[in-house]
Amino acid sequence: GRHYPVIFAAVPGEEHTLGVTLAAELFRRQGWEVELLLALSHDELVARIGASETLLIALSGAGPRVSDAMARLVAEIREDRPEAYLLVSGQIVRESPDAVRVMGVDAMATDAIHAERKLRLLAKIAGPA
Repeated sequence: GRHYPVIFAAVPGEEHTLGVTLAAELFRRQGWEVELLLALSHDELVARIGASETLLIALSGAGPRVSDAMARLVAEIREDRPEAYLLVSGQIVRESPDAVRVMGVDAMATDAIHAERKLRLLAKIAGPA
């Protein structure tokens, strides 16, 4: 593993957090340094990510009904942390990839395996942890 720091966060209002929790566990086993943020409000999440120096941020959403919340979150993180790399993953990518694409994220993944591949590429671009 690379021991590269990454933040995993569930989009605000997301009740289905099993997927992102399992993904975080899988990444930890691969040697990633994962900070998992669950059950936080929009403002809390923006504050936590804004105060962090972690360059890789993986946001998870279970479906199209969270796409407004996701778009708002992505926009604010971009404003606060223009240097960060954002990946969106989960059911939201499978069901409404175009909605996610227009948010201007760096990568999209449908599952943890794809997310790991994409984050490894982003880590290379981001440079040393």
